[in-house]
Amino acid sequence: MSSRRGALLIGREEELEQLGAALRAAGRQGQLLVVGGCFGTGKTALVETALRTASTDNQLVIRLWPGARGSAGIDVLLDQVCDTLIKETGTGSRALVMAVRRRQTQAAREGRQNLPLMLEALSALVQAAGTRPMAVVLDDAHLVKDEDQGAVSGLLQGLRSAGACVVICGAMGAVGPSVATGLGVMADRVLRLPPLSREQSAALIARRLGMPAADDLVAAVRRGLGMVAGFPGPLLDAVGSLQDHDRLVVVDGRAYLGDPATPIPMPRFRTELLKWLPDVDSHASDRDLWPGAVLALLTRLTAAGETTVDDFLNLARELGTTTDRLGRDLDTLAGLGLVAVADGGRLTCAIPAIAAELPAHHTEIRLARLHARLVLDATRGAWEGVRLPAPRLIDHALAAGPELPAPLRTGLLLAATREGGGRQPHRALRACRVLLQTLPPDDTRLPQLLATAVPLMLRHGSPADLLALGDRLLPHLAESTSEPHSARALLASARALAAAHDQWLGTRAAADHDSWAAPVPADGIGLLRRALGRARTEHGDGPRSALLERLREALALGDLASAWEMLPEEHGTVFPESPVHIHQSLVREYLTGSWATALALAGSLEATPGATGHGPLYAYSRSLAAEICRRQGENARAQAWLDRVTDGAGRLPLLSWARMGLLYSRGDTAGAWRQGRRDCQALWRGGLTAGLERPLLRLLSYAVRDTEGAAAVRGALELLEELDRAAPSRLTRAGTLLGRGIAADDVDSAMEGFGVLADDGGRQLSFSTAVWLLRRTREQKWLQEAWRQSEGMSSRPAREALVRLAGDFGLTVPQPRDERPLLGRLDLRIIEMVVAGQTNRQIAATLRRSEKSVEAYLAKIFKLTGCRSRVELATARLGGGLSRTAASQWHSAT
Repeated sequence: MSSRRGALLIGREEELEQLGAALRAAGRQGQLLVVGGCFGTGKTALVETALRTASTDNQLVIRLWPGARGSAGIDVLLDQVCDTLIKETGTGSRALVMAVRRRQTQAAREGRQNLPLMLEALSALVQAAGTRPMAVVLDDAHLVKDEDQGAVSGLLQGLRSAGACVVICGAMGAVGPSVATGLGVMADRVLRLPPLSREQSAALIARRLGMPAADDLVAAVRRGLGMVAGFPGPLLDAVGSLQDHDRLVVVDGRAYLGDPATPIPMPRFRTELLKWLPDVDSHASDRDLWPGAVLALLTRLTAAGETTVDDFLNLARELGTTTDRLGRDLDTLAGLGLVAVADGGRLTCAIPAIAAELPAHHTEIRLARLHARLVLDATRGAWEGVRLPAPRLIDHALAAGPELPAPLRTGLLLAATREGGGRQPHRALRACRVLLQTLPPDDTRLPQLLATAVPLMLRHGSPADLLALGDRLLPHLAESTSEPHSARALLASARALAAAHDQWLGTRAAADHDSWAAPVPADGIGLLRRALGRARTEHGDGPRSALLERLREALALGDLASAWEMLPEEHGTVFPESPVHIHQSLVREYLTGSWATALALAGSLEATPGATGHGPLYAYSRSLAAEICRRQGENARAQAWLDRVTDGAGRLPLLSWARMGLLYSRGDTAGAWRQGRRDCQALWRGGLTAGLERPLLRLLSYAVRDTEGAAAVRGALELLEELDRAAPSRLTRAGTLLGRGIAADDVDSAMEGFGVLADDGGRQLSFSTAVWLLRRTREQKWLQEAWRQSEGMSSRPAREALVRLAGDFGLTVPQPRDERPLLGRLDLRIIEMVVAGQTNRQIAATLRRSEKSVEAYLAKIFKLTGCRSRVELATARLGGGLSRTAASQWHSAT
């Protein structure tokens, strides 16, 4: 409980100090403070902490709580006053308590006179306190009955006049007039607890879990909680429930959400909502349909499809209630800000997580029937199929499932697929999925439907969809030799791509293939051969070489997504939510030196639903993560990443490179180059040459430091030169030049190699080359260049090494540049899309990245700009409020 209370105080330090100062002044100066905020903002925890840290042993503390709705009201407060007098002052206050009880009995007999009762209680408290300072806390002040508010206000103001520090906690204006609202105008201070920022939310979640939280976990929880995303209570409840139900995955000491589709829970939703709903007793949640159930039901309906006020009210009979009562519930929820009515009467719900709190008797079948009723009312039970149906009807028809008559449902869904997705590809894809599952294989509409569905599945779907569809339909579709683009050929090609994808991820064994899918070797040689054949036929030698060079560079780092995008006549970006696109972003962030983001993406890959960890993809991502950790001086973390690599993915150049680097960082230089020599020879014999220049260059640079490594240096240089002749590329050329420079202490060759890398050869290799040149030349320009390359790498050992070298050579340590760009071109482009109102899904589609990657970029942008939300980011961009160094980049980036 203490850890929860401590977490609730994150971001409340200023308010805590103000409360503490008022409590310490009690007895000398009476004050009245109002602490306002919605449920879960941490009001009670704030006040209790202030009492514990600021009040003295001599202070008389009176805690008052009006009780749940439907309780005895003012009598509850009087009971608490009397109990406090007995507990705090002992038998000496018995006469005072008896006087209060007599006045209470008299009032009950003669009719309620609440103000005299409160004055009697005030007199008793003042006499009992004597010279002791008093602190009075009224919690949940919004629960005080309307008829009792005047008397309670009189008591509290009297106590302030007697020198007490009076603290009132409750809502202010959210649920009508209340003591907190009334006294707020005359309070000495009103503390409104603001929502937590994204960074504060992340800190709170980390405190609750005992470890850092991944950006996508923080984003998912805040997205699910909607309007209460910045409230500590709901945040802690949601994360605690996810942890208790094993919905979180821990990777590299960081917590991730195991499945992004997991509903974000609000376990205390019913209890808290009862406190805020006016005129609803404590047994309301036992009813079949109370406002809380209405809210959960409406949240489910609007999540499935657009729902208007009329749509919802027309469901009254289906729900077993009346239109008037349902309308009153909507008015109540709208008054609390939990439901809003947009243009055209469209309903929106403020807290998506409430959808998971639907009462058990509202089964999925019952919900489907409500969706069906909504569609039937809107279409009058028929669809002529002439015009395109309203998108909301398609959404509700999809959610209705078999509860909607089959002819009507099929007609609506076929109409939704006519434009091939258009501006709503995800809706069209869902319609295609349902139709392909229900239409028989001999249906004449199937070929046209497949022509629409297969491209949609490639661009917006998942490999599992295509594999299942191919397995079910390919045996029944007639093979046409005269139509290369027939429905069968289209489906077979797409299914082969899906099978290759699953082999790369390890969800499909390389030997598990058929006539539609061939296995994909771990280093992508099969892709290279396909590209080579097509490029030779279509473009000649020049373009072929350029294409192969880019392919080799992508596949050397396991970037299959970029390789697919390069292939002529391929499908462009496919399976956008696939882990291959997360790895694509990881590679780009690694090469540009944004290592914190790259590590977060590596962890996100491990937490991806269905991640096996056995395919080549994971060997590449884990090798890069290990190298980043090693460069940052965290060898134990690096080893943990390499330990995750399975035995089946052991023969990869990148993996050999990472393992060699870790051995060297642990001081085993001889062991590093000897292991590297064995690995590189085996890789060369096996034809696994994409990216082989990396481990060869590392082998050479380690062996040259050992007196016994001369033969290994010569052998590595020979292999580098042979590799550059057999498969020339920018990186093999740079590797060969650098190898010659290191082997022969040839500064000119090394400088030429650095020039090849200067544009976009990767920050780490450029840094290592600049350091080597610094050691050989002792020139300031190479220290400056190495320092520039190290920026963004978050590598403390790299900076410390440069500082030592500067001292050894009598050079000036470069200072961090004030004008260092805070944001990259991609960051700036994402900000422009946010300003334009695009969602993460739309940004991901435009940039050809996954939504998880976009979330990682936005987290980095929020951290760099200091903005806490998309609205703040857009406002800062439009108003020129971003930092000067960031703002100066706009012209050059756009």
